Parts: sequence; C-alpha cells; structure tokens
Amino acid sequence: MGSGALIVMLVLYFAAAVALWFFAAWRRSVVAKWILAIWFIVSTCGLALSLFEGVVFGLEAVLGWLGYALYAWAVSYLFKPDADAWFVKGPAPLP
Repeated sequence: MGSGALIVMLVLYFAAAVALWFFAAWRRSVVAKWILAIWFIVSTCGLALSLFEGVVFGLEAVLGWLGYALYAWAVSYLFKPDADAWFVKGPAPLP
C-alpha cells in the first residue's frame, strides 16, 4: 500500500470517528452511541489478539494504551443513567 492510500485511510478513519462522536454528543443519536460501543468492542478484540504477538514497551505502546484507556473512559460515559435520560430527549438543534 502506498503512502497516499495510507493517508487517505487515516483521514477517513478520523473523519468517521469525529462524525460518530458529533452525532452522539450534539445530535443525541442512539445509533451513533451503539456504533461507538461496538467499535470499542471490536478494537478490544483486536487489542487482545495483538497481545499474542508480543508486547514491546516503547513510547508508542504507552501512548497507545493511554489513548485506549481514554477511549474506554469516554465510551463508558455514554451508558451512565444521566446520559440515557439525555439521549431520550431526541435530537438537539445544531449550534
């Protein structure tokens, strides 16, 4: 795969992630909430499978685990009781 294709894939990945968080946070989309949760579960499976390849402790690994922990923390807040009540209200107007 060329570097151009890699850049396009990274941009599409980040655009999808930002769009999902936008729809979950601003538009109160329950569908986006569940897609984020499923995306987290799939990434957890991928992380578990990557542990069989061996763990190398470097700056990249530490930052990756820190980012994963922050992502887990953010997804957990989508399922708190006050968040469930907030999602029921329906879509919010755009800012």
